Order: sequence, then structure tokens, then C-alpha cells
Amino acid sequence: MCGDIAPVRNLVEAVLRGRTVPVLGKDEGRVIEVMPSGVVFMHEPGGKYPIGRIGHGAWGSGSDAARGALAMGASAVQAVRVAGKIDIYTGGRVQRVSLDG
Repeated sequence: MCGDIAPVRNLVEAVLRGRTVPVLGKDEGRVIEVMPSGVVFMHEPGGKYPIGRIGHGAWGSGSDAARGALAMGASAVQAVRVAGKIDIYTGGRVQRVSLDG
């Protein structure tokens, strides 16, 4: 997730509670939603878009570097850190979220 906390939080809460999901406004944020089936959606200003299935997924300006690191056996956290060394727009604190329950 990234963006303004209130609209992003509202979107996440709607998804978790099975409610109608609001559309994010301009510059309000981005949310990646991973379904139990492995299908991935991107919520961003203007709507919700399917972007594929889980695998070696990476989004954003450092995605090429991150996908390369993943293909070489890096963990997701390591891949983000590699991307941060290559791409000037990738950086900051890395947070890991597990889908294993």
C-alpha cells in the first residue's frame, strides 16, 4: 500500500469486509490485492485492474531489478533491497507481509 492513509485504509477495510470497494481518487494511493487463488489486482486512481497471478511479481520503477533478483533466488525482501541499490526511486523501509496465515 502507498498513498494517503485514510482512503487507502477505507479501501482495505472494504475489501476485508466484503463491501463495495471505493475507487481511489487522484493521488490518493495504490493498493495491491492478492486473492486466495493467487490472482493479483492493483487498486489505483480510476479503478481496480487485474495484473496477473502470483509468481515473481514486482511493480514500480525498480521492478526490473527486483524481478531479476527474484529469478536468481533472492527473497522478496532481498529483491526490494537490490532494486533500491539500482533504482533511485526505490527505497525506504521494507515491510514483509505473509499470505500464509
